Amino acid sequence: MNKLIQLISSSTGLLTISQIISLGFAFISSIVIANSLGLEKFGIYTFYFSITSIFLLFFRFGYFSSVGVLIVKTNNIRRQSELIGTGFVLSILIGVGYSLFLFLISNYIDSFFKSNIREYILHTLPFLVFLPLTMYLNQVVQSLNNYKPLIIYNVLSAFISFIMVLFLYFSHLINIEYLIFSKIIPMSVIILAIFIVFFKMSFSNLFKNTSLINLKNKKHGFHLYLGQIADQFVYKSDELMINYFVGSSELGLYKIAQQLTTPFGMLAKNYAFSKFKIVANSSFVDNKLQETLLKISIFSMIASIVFSYIIINYFYIDEYHFAFYIAIILNIAIFFNSIFQLYNNFLNGHSLGKVTRNNSIKMSIVNLGGNLLFIPFLGAIGAGFASLSAMFSYWYFSLKEYKKFINRG
Repeated sequence: MNKLIQLISSSTGLLTISQIISLGFAFISSIVIANSLGLEKFGIYTFYFSITSIFLLFFRFGYFSSVGVLIVKTNNIRRQSELIGTGFVLSILIGVGYSLFLFLISNYIDSFFKSNIREYILHTLPFLVFLPLTMYLNQVVQSLNNYKPLIIYNVLSAFISFIMVLFLYFSHLINIEYLIFSKIIPMSVIILAIFIVFFKMSFSNLFKNTSLINLKNKKHGFHLYLGQIADQFVYKSDELMINYFVGSSELGLYKIAQQLTTPFGMLAKNYAFSKFKIVANSSFVDNKLQETLLKISIFSMIASIVFSYIIINYFYIDEYHFAFYIAIILNIAIFFNSIFQLYNNFLNGHSLGKVTRNNSIKMSIVNLGGNLLFIPFLGAIGAGFASLSAMFSYWYFSLKEYKKFINRG
């Protein structure tokens, strides 16, 4: 218990708490937005963020991971500042490309999906430029083992967005465009301010460092990126398949279960996140670190199951109670997702991007196959089994590759 209290009060615990607080603000905001807009308009609002977040996954190209590895491998403050500054410039350039891409395909999105979000994409393009910085921030704080900037970003952006939503609600100004701005403006402005205030960025030797990052990206980052694209895109496909095969009601149950269980995986992930620099500079993963991660994962799983049972049975009407069974399956999946994190960080920290890419691709095949096999017959709970199969397979592949690396000495 003392260790748990120490962990909660540590930077890892504070990071987890900040994420839970931001999720709480987002959850309350979502209730206000959904009730105010109505189902049809709320669908347009959520579709905007689905499209922008899915395409953002493709605009990393491995550079953030490559910069992170280079930062963690040097203790020279000046070199770290130069690398962070170069990565910042690359992030902005990637953001410009990302915004331009959305501008060019916005007409096709409306035509293909029979939607009406083009005008919202066009109006928010200047702010979308800064969204890749959100992914870059995660990599930088992990490599520096300094989570204060990420903690502040999580809480401040969610809080300001929440206040803006309440202002729109009580001022009777709620509409789709204003609500999109209430989320996208705090994210963009605060992430930019975080980099300016908290990081000593140097833009010296910009071209030299860009070449170095490109070289590292060819050997490591881009391979990791391909694997991440494969597993994250397939991971999001379950929601589309649930809606296609069994309908939106099952998707609602799945989203409730997912929303209740996801926060409980954060503590274990953040613990592994905080040990990235240690395992990246070690020749093996310390058993004590893995034991602590296992204990955290077990505690989180049990707490999540109890929490899900209370919330679903006492705060949702009867037709939502089946979501608890989906939540149990997802909790087990999150458990396996938690316990492979140190091994995965070890492989990434030793520039084994091709290995993690291959692991991700194999997991994606398992996930996609599970979705196609289980969802048509079992619905939302089938998606849970598919996720469990995928997480178990990735744990197995990561442990296998880690042992292979250790045996090679």
